[in-house]
Amino acid sequence: MAGTILKSLDFDTSVLAGSSITSFGDRCTMINGSKYFVAETCEYQRHFLSFHPQKIILTSIESDHQDYYPTYESIQSAFLQYINLLPQFGEIIYCADDPGAYEAAKIVFNTRPDIIYTGYGEKALGDYHIYDIKIRNSYLCFKLKKFKNEFRLRVPGRHNVRNAAAAIALTVSLILQEKNLFRMRTFRKSMKEWKHIPAQGGAVK
Repeated sequence: MAGTILKSLDFDTSVLAGSSITSFGDRCTMINGSKYFVAETCEYQRHFLSFHPQKIILTSIESDHQDYYPTYESIQSAFLQYINLLPQFGEIIYCADDPGAYEAAKIVFNTRPDIIYTGYGEKALGDYHIYDIKIRNSYLCFKLKKFKNEFRLRVPGRHNVRNAAAAIALTVSLILQEKNLFRMRTFRKSMKEWKHIPAQGGAVK
């Protein structure tokens, strides 16, 4: 869903999904620039540790791939390693409704208070708290605390509501990041110009 939203906003980004996406022309990739790369990564054999994420959407952690992760603790350990790849001021967008994702965020917070923690879901307390889920006119409707208007999905399932909330949180985060970069560039440009404004007795240095 994040890729679909970013595509509709014409973001300078490319996306790699785990399966074909209708909005990508039934392909699993969408190329619309190179500034950002959004990937659906895989935890099997710790493949996701090859990435260098700036932001992570953590939907769930549960026992899986038991040929490689024989216990829950072993797969949880891999996810904790992955989260710890985030740089300072990186962001984890985690599902507060999933016990595994919530617990992982709590564990990492103890040693990584330098990253941003953004929870989403019906149990989330912040901007991406989901509420008022209902079906109306064949749409699955829901609201988020941060926004006044409701959101509508054409696909069923509470898990898709959570996925949409995560995608919205990521998109907003990227938009704010872009705005801050623009402001910083504008500030630097203004400072450069200000240094060359003539003043009484000579140029300002």
